[in-house]
Amino acid sequence: MGRQVGFWMLDQDEQEFTRFVLSEPGVVMLSALSPGPYPNIISELPNPPERRWWSVYFWNRKFTFEPATWVQVQAGPDTGMYAFVGQELPVVEFSRSILRGSGELKQGRIWTGCRDKAFLKWYERIARWIRRHFTRIQEWTAWAAYAGPQAYAWYQSGGKLVR
Repeated sequence: MGRQVGFWMLDQDEQEFTRFVLSEPGVVMLSALSPGPYPNIISELPNPPERRWWSVYFWNRKFTFEPATWVQVQAGPDTGMYAFVGQELPVVEFSRSILRGSGELKQGRIWTGCRDKAFLKWYERIARWIRRHFTRIQEWTAWAAYAGPQAYAWYQSGGKLVR
């Protein structure tokens, strides 16, 4: 099942958010793919049109990465690369907002399936930062997400936010 917080972020929002998450000692950002069966640490957010730019992971090294299952990609442009699989890994998936060609900003999210209590405490610090620094938007009855300051200003000036 997992836990998640939905949001809309533009570039400046992403930079502030990742700066906050990575400011804690021992926290690193991981690529979705790795050249071998191990976490691939990256130093900055990938930009389009780089492969898999839309999703990265935050890993606090206080929490062991195992038991990850490593799957080698067998076909396509990522052949030979490895991806990790595991619903309960101690990572926070950061699925980024996407500004579509149609001018709509698609929602992103942070998500984790990890159930470790100490890890969830760290995850909640990250979720709380979004809730405190972003504007809550509720356009759908039982659903709310948060817009970063730059995304919110864009929305207020007529930009369209979509799930």
